[in-house]
Amino acid sequence: MRRRIAQRGLGAAAEQPAAPADALTDGQRRMWFVQSVDPSGALLNVPVSYRITGEIDLAALRAAVNAVARRHPVLRTTYREDADGDPVATVHDDLTPGWAEHDLSGASAHARKLRLEVIAQRAFAAPFDLRTDAPLRITMVRLGADEHVMLLVAHHIAWDDASWRVFFGDLTRAYTGAELTPAPARPARPSTPESADADLGYWREVMANPPEPLELPGPNGSAAPTSWRSGRAAVTLPNRAAQRIAELARETAATPYMVMLALFGALTHRYTHSDDFLVAAPVINRDADTADVIGYYGNSVVMRLRPEPTMTFRALLAQTRETAIGAFSHQRVNLDRVVRELNVDRRHGAERLTRVSFGFRELDGDGFCPPGVTCRRAELRGHLTQLPLELMVEFGADGGVLIEAEHLIEILTPAMARQLLDHFAVLIDDALSRPDEPLNRLRLMDDEESAWLREVSNGEAFETPAATLVDLIEAQAQRTPDAVAMVYEGRHYSYREVNEAANRLAHWLIGAGIGTEDRVAVLLDKSPELVVTALGVVKSGAVYLPVDPTYPQDRLDFILADCDAKLVIRESGVGELDGFPAHNPTDADRVRPLGPGNTAYLIYTSGTTGQPKGVPVPHRPISEYFVWFKGDYQVDAGDRMLQVASPSFDISLAEVFGILACGARVVVHKPGGLNDIGYLTNLLRDEGITAMHFVPSLLGLFLSLPGVNQWRTLERVPIGGEPLPGEVADRFHATFDAMLHNFYGPTEAVINASRFKVEGKQGTRIVPIGTPKINTAMYLLDDSLQPVPVGVIGEIYIGGTHVAHGYHRRPGLTAERFVADPFVAGARMYRSGDLARRNADGDIEFVGRADEQVKIRGFRIELGDVASAISVDPSVGQAVVLVSELPRLGKSLVGYLTPVAGQRVEDVDVERIRARVAAALPEYMAPAGYVVVEEIPLTNHGKIDRSALPDPQISSGAAYRDPGNDTEVRLAGIFADLLGRDAGAVGADDSFFDLGGHSLLATRLVAAVRAGCGVEIGVREVFEHPTVAELARHIDTLALAGPVSPRPALGAGAADGPAPLSSAQLRSWFAYRIEGRSTVGNIPFAARLSGPCDLDALRRAIGDVVARHEILRTTYREVDGGVPHQVIHPAAAAGFDERGTSEEEARRVDSAMEVRVERCADLDAAMAALDAQRRHAFDLENEWPIRAAIFPAGQGQTVVSLLVHHIAGDHWSAGVLFTDLLTAYRSRVNQQPPHWEPLPIQYRDYGAWQAELLAEDAGVAEPQRDYWRRQLAAAPAETGLRPDFPRPPVPTGKAETVEFELDAQIRQQLLELARGENATEFMLLQAAVAVVLSKAGSGDDVLVGTPVAGRGESELDQLIGFFVNILALRNDLRGNPTLRQILDRARDMALAAYENQDLPFDQVVDAVRPERTLSRNPFFQVVVHVRDEAPVDRVLTSGPDGDTTFTALEPVFDVAHADVSLAFFVSTAGYRGLIGYRPELYERATVQRFAGWLTRVLRAFAADPDITLADLSIADADEQRQILEEFSGAPGAGGYVLDETLRPTPIGVVGELYVGGVLADGRYPDAATTAIRIVADPVGGQPGSRLLRTGTQARWRADGVLEHLGAVALATVTPAAGPVAFEAPVTDTERLLAELLGELVDADRVGRRDEFFALGGDSILAVQLASRARDAGLALTARMVFEHPVLAALADAVDAADPDGQAGDIHHPPMSASGLSEHELAELASVWADSGAELS
Repeated sequence: MRRRIAQRGLGAAAEQPAAPADALTDGQRRMWFVQSVDPSGALLNVPVSYRITGEIDLAALRAAVNAVARRHPVLRTTYREDADGDPVATVHDDLTPGWAEHDLSGASAHARKLRLEVIAQRAFAAPFDLRTDAPLRITMVRLGADEHVMLLVAHHIAWDDASWRVFFGDLTRAYTGAELTPAPARPARPSTPESADADLGYWREVMANPPEPLELPGPNGSAAPTSWRSGRAAVTLPNRAAQRIAELARETAATPYMVMLALFGALTHRYTHSDDFLVAAPVINRDADTADVIGYYGNSVVMRLRPEPTMTFRALLAQTRETAIGAFSHQRVNLDRVVRELNVDRRHGAERLTRVSFGFRELDGDGFCPPGVTCRRAELRGHLTQLPLELMVEFGADGGVLIEAEHLIEILTPAMARQLLDHFAVLIDDALSRPDEPLNRLRLMDDEESAWLREVSNGEAFETPAATLVDLIEAQAQRTPDAVAMVYEGRHYSYREVNEAANRLAHWLIGAGIGTEDRVAVLLDKSPELVVTALGVVKSGAVYLPVDPTYPQDRLDFILADCDAKLVIRESGVGELDGFPAHNPTDADRVRPLGPGNTAYLIYTSGTTGQPKGVPVPHRPISEYFVWFKGDYQVDAGDRMLQVASPSFDISLAEVFGILACGARVVVHKPGGLNDIGYLTNLLRDEGITAMHFVPSLLGLFLSLPGVNQWRTLERVPIGGEPLPGEVADRFHATFDAMLHNFYGPTEAVINASRFKVEGKQGTRIVPIGTPKINTAMYLLDDSLQPVPVGVIGEIYIGGTHVAHGYHRRPGLTAERFVADPFVAGARMYRSGDLARRNADGDIEFVGRADEQVKIRGFRIELGDVASAISVDPSVGQAVVLVSELPRLGKSLVGYLTPVAGQRVEDVDVERIRARVAAALPEYMAPAGYVVVEEIPLTNHGKIDRSALPDPQISSGAAYRDPGNDTEVRLAGIFADLLGRDAGAVGADDSFFDLGGHSLLATRLVAAVRAGCGVEIGVREVFEHPTVAELARHIDTLALAGPVSPRPALGAGAADGPAPLSSAQLRSWFAYRIEGRSTVGNIPFAARLSGPCDLDALRRAIGDVVARHEILRTTYREVDGGVPHQVIHPAAAAGFDERGTSEEEARRVDSAMEVRVERCADLDAAMAALDAQRRHAFDLENEWPIRAAIFPAGQGQTVVSLLVHHIAGDHWSAGVLFTDLLTAYRSRVNQQPPHWEPLPIQYRDYGAWQAELLAEDAGVAEPQRDYWRRQLAAAPAETGLRPDFPRPPVPTGKAETVEFELDAQIRQQLLELARGENATEFMLLQAAVAVVLSKAGSGDDVLVGTPVAGRGESELDQLIGFFVNILALRNDLRGNPTLRQILDRARDMALAAYENQDLPFDQVVDAVRPERTLSRNPFFQVVVHVRDEAPVDRVLTSGPDGDTTFTALEPVFDVAHADVSLAFFVSTAGYRGLIGYRPELYERATVQRFAGWLTRVLRAFAADPDITLADLSIADADEQRQILEEFSGAPGAGGYVLDETLRPTPIGVVGELYVGGVLADGRYPDAATTAIRIVADPVGGQPGSRLLRTGTQARWRADGVLEHLGAVALATVTPAAGPVAFEAPVTDTERLLAELLGELVDADRVGRRDEFFALGGDSILAVQLASRARDAGLALTARMVFEHPVLAALADAVDAADPDGQAGDIHHPPMSASGLSEHELAELASVWADSGAELS
């Protein structure tokens, strides 16, 4: 074998130059990259656990671990980025592996087990910080005096599977006292250029035309995973198996690995039916030099296996052997390089390239085994993996073979993984015993499972005397001649009447020479005549051939020609029949005798392709079915069936013959009655309809119509003909108290083949079609007609005596579709062409048509579903979807469509269809191209003629059309300006949102339209008219109507004297006045320049920006009795203070503004200086609100800091600030001042304009106040994330953060959903947060805060300043809406909020007057905002010394302005989420769970937006299982924490505690209390078990402890409070406070029961009241006003604070007129923060 591998090219590599000491290998670089993508992830953790028995000295063991780390430098290595962003390694002398100890020896066995699992999973899931952490952690857990569990976690960057043996060997030697010598550095030997070229050439050949990704078994087998959560299963083969594997390997010159890989290939083939697939295989590139070194020497290769059903296992092994030799011979080239160089399709993730892996694991040397100690592998493992299925094989020292399967639980269920391993064991045994047997004959299932599969494949055996339909109906007419048989429009027909009328027709037919096996075509619609005619035809002995008279003429012509009918009966009837006998015809009357074996009916079915084909069915099976049906369903005279089905469908036979044979009555509706819901409702009520057949699409339509819930008489509803969506079934059960049975069966079976009784919640799945009916077999077979295992897709074959004998006059097609039954000698079975899988309950789950399904990039797609989505458009007549090979795109879908009848090809709106399909289907199901044709061409056989279809023309984007009139031209220019597009690049049909617009830009678009077009539009109108042409038409319409805007014009004002503050500045100023100088208001803007930097030009550019924007050279003064104003200083050059040079102090030009230059040793030092810079506290009365510094950091790196106080800027100012700075810098580099247009206005003009806008006579503020009063009326006080700790009276402002990520595919799906609902990305993200809060216990009325730019006028776009406002978004989640409905509601709500965003948030608070408290925001506790990722490495200047690039640095915020603040940073890579939270309220784990919930909800929005809120779970399946199986106790006897819908709550979510067992078995004295407190067990008890509602709130902690939180608050009805009766003050303090308050709020009188805020008080007035009270000698603080807002209570608090009622003489420093202490000022400052003053 070594010779063969050497011949293939894997020999000793030529010596290569030594790599730098800090260089990473290719494999390590790959690990670095993966970790850097998700630094908080643990995907690359390598966790194991061992149980150690014997006496252990933990101190000595830790010393031994450190000794091993000293021997192996890789265990003392950290990794960081250099200046170019490349990773470099640093070896530390003093870095030691992580170490932790836990002692569980005192706990009970149960508690010890639970706690050990928690400790292990925390250790395994904790991420490594590669910049600072050693790549190895060890946790020792003591379980007893001489029993420990060792938990080891290594990072893959320093570890491969071969490292375990080395590590434990060294550890054992070090522990026993041996001296470990340093191991030499042995980097992986790289490939030579020559061998690398040869390797790539090999892989190019292997990967040419790569196969489709595997579809694994189960309903989610082809899904793309959204998480790495994994499960694990294992099986151990006996020692004899290992010996047989080795023997076969020797026979075939293979290795045991190759034998096992071939066996796995056979298993995969049998499970997936794939004959060409890739298997990833981990390999280790070690040689003699690296055999005893710890490190990562790994790589992965792909094995391309091509098993065939008839290939013997020995032949597959030979093929696999050659594949493995070739792969291992070329294993040194990195797999990432292979994928990159070959440019394989990774559109849906690299994991779809290879979805399975198979590897061998080396022994670990028995672990840690010094004398007296035994060590064995423990069962504790990690729960993360990368691929959907990974198999690892280990040949044990004892001779056994361990096979371990790790699987993504999102793709494969634990039961499926267990089954797969069990089948693998059976297959291994059989293949080793019979290696020359074809693969399709090797056993997968053992005898017991095979017997079970045979049992569930066969329906009940049912016997009844053979009879004809005529026998059954005549017998019933004889039993109940006067019972009602049929009803039509109030006319009741008895069985005698119907039978005699049919007899007359039968005798007429007999007289015409028509008898047994003669076909009579009946072209009648549903009517009494149809019933009588059908019965008369079969009574004559003829074959009943129903044909729907509404069929197209060409279809009618074909059927009538093909059937060779002896007679055709049409609407004109057969004439007068009164003269014919009324007695039952007998064989003596008939032309030929009639028996059970004769044909009863012939029905034409179109199938899925080709011309209709006739299916004849004899009397015996259908009569047999009706006899069984009557007994099974207990059908009698009380049943009434409404005739619904078309006569040409076989279900219509059950509606006529079946109902009459059972003694019930058939009700016929009037023509067109099914389209009249009012008529139907009355008909069902008046006639007492008990049964009614539907197809699912029709049922879904009816369920959406008003009045359907009045159909109370329905008792059973059979459904079939199409897959039944679970949502439709659930809506049915929510509407009707009736049985719903889902039937499946092609016409080739009798009426149906299977049935599923639909009971309980179905959710979003397709409802199963159940199990076979009587005397019927349903097999799921592969292409070799072998039964497939549970969960594996197979084709449905139908056997038994209820299968038709073939097709009428189609012997060739009969032979093709009706084949020999391999399981019943001499029988035949029907090949349905339908695909399905069988679940573990034995029920069959329909998947789709085999001829309508394709696989694109591993996704199973049913072409009919795509065609149906296209056909929804009213302009489409017919749609066909085919698979084509397209240039650049490869295998893709193409939609061919025809116009609706009477329309032209040009009338089909392809772009509208494209948008609708994109919104309705996942991206992989959307056709790449559409072609409109006059008609779909067909071959002579009636199939689609692919060769006659034109090729699609795939363009790169939508067609461009020039803007037409002046408004379109002007508007296209505005679009281009706002969206950063080139002038002329925006066409008339381009959509604002498709070009990248969002709700914040829509606000700016409104302002730009106002300025550029002279009309007033709202944000809502941008959504309703998103394209240039649509919005231009709307603008022109408004312009004709004349101006209606009440808004004053924004223009430049007088520049002399102090200027008033804007509303936002007032909030910031008062926070400053209360708190004093603080870092709370700082916004630390910063950037990094890479490349040559002209420091003097940069300094001057900063001065240019300050000179351009007055707001940056503004200080603030209180004048005219304490009213603050802006004082604007003249522009002057910025100073230059250079430190780290020989100059003591550089010249200073202006004392108010200097640019400090501080040279730093490196970038880390510069970042540290930047961090110190942001801690500056501004003196707003004497300092300009900007502080600039430049930090040259060497190696071409320069950091620029522009610290701005919030009173002068917001986060939207960053774009203006840096744009102006870079513009000025480019000019200064060229020794020129910046040439920019003067600003038309300055911020001072905005402040004056805003005061005018909000003045009462402007007509803007009051309507918006009214809106907010209505919108926020009776809003809940708290709807945020429930805190873990008690809320402090005043928040500290400290913040910590948690990050999360979602990939680009999820973002693309969310964008498509938002576009489809005419919403923005923000609206969807905000709605998702509201859903999470609701599911986390916040109810169905959830408020969320969000900042808006506040730049509603186009003149503000180029200004720096504080414009931001805060909106309270109130989400209505009542009525169990779907996620899509929640998004629609959020859109409408947000648009209304945007239209009322002028009113400052503090004025909203004053208008609504919510309950005030210092501890939280008055409306919301969670804030959501969306931001674009900051620009990175944008070229600023180019010169002979190279480019200078600009990168904006993300501001560091460690101040919390809300309980939870979510920032979504969006980019082409997806979402990066940052959650800031108050650590005094939340544990970090709680916020991490919240992040997980949010990502799960966002994925639900992307994957299943029609799931209802109640059905959505924010806990994953593992957590749900853990809660129910581990935390809650025994089913039916444990304790459960349930939400309002009686579903278990996730960990950390508060619900109500319910308990089972004996407590729930009792009763209360009264029935009402019993009904409230005792409920049916919804979570897993036995049928009839109950739970007791305890009335206690509780939640589960992550460690399984149940936390009790007090009694549930019961809802009570409280009368509305009337006006408070006036009660005069009685104490001196009350009277003085009443006088002061009356002056402040301008009230004639103030009583002792009056409330401060109800009188008009607000935060500012609270400060002023405290100040005036202090001046009057009262010890009053502003905080006391919030805590005791009622006057009497406030007076009591004042008196308690100062019993003497006197205050000493208080001296206030200048400009601190509040008189509050420093502590009190800090506390009251939170009022402003909670009002949004510092939020942006």
